[in-house]
Amino acid sequence: MKAAIRNELKKLILHKKYTVLLIIGVLLGLAWSLTGYLLSAALNAFMGLGVLWDFNSVPTSSLPMFAHFYLPMMIFMAVTDLFAGEYGDQTIRAALVRPITRLKLYTAKLSAIMIYITGFLGVVFTANLIAGVFVGGVDSPWVALRSLASFALTLVPLAVLACFAALGAQIIKSGSLLMFSMILSLLLMSVLPLLLPFTRNMLFTSFLGWYRMFAGALPMAGVLVNTALTLLASGAVFYLAGTITFDRKDF
Repeated sequence: MKAAIRNELKKLILHKKYTVLLIIGVLLGLAWSLTGYLLSAALNAFMGLGVLWDFNSVPTSSLPMFAHFYLPMMIFMAVTDLFAGEYGDQTIRAALVRPITRLKLYTAKLSAIMIYITGFLGVVFTANLIAGVFVGGVDSPWVALRSLASFALTLVPLAVLACFAALGAQIIKSGSLLMFSMILSLLLMSVLPLLLPFTRNMLFTSFLGWYRMFAGALPMAGVLVNTALTLLASGAVFYLAGTITFDRKDF
């Protein structure tokens, strides 16, 4: 299993676009996080408005962009490469020749994607944390730990999203169509709660920013339990449906 995960992770790393996306992500995160500081300094210097910036938010101020847009796009791309791409060029057959079950191979692909996403968030967090220290925003270990917890919690709904995309890859053969369908699905699931508020607690996409629950005072235990159960149930359904479909595919 470990060898399979390393092999799938190697496939992602060998794609130069993921290295480029990591570099772009770090630069975007730094630019996003420091924009408020620079604007505040400029307004104070030239206009004397006395605008203040919450420096303690520097490490996590770019997290919404990554959680709702950047990382979902990367997950869709990775799923397209490791699933639909291999289905299209039939390289999946070479992987199935090895002494590994289809369940383990499917799990290895998802694990490789989430390991990469975890590494991505780790690099972005480190860069933003250093930027926060530089501008005086991280003035205590508590700020750093709270920021780290926010980044770690973001991984939970992203893992569910990866399972959802992997299930879609078992149904849609075309890589370009899969990418388009996943983006459209994410958009629709993000807009639906605005039109039908009662669906907010039913869709896992409503919790892509659930780390905000822990930013201030903790919400009621019931809210946390309901959120955790929704994410767990959604992930389990998508994962099990994906493995069953993958096992029945005729390669």
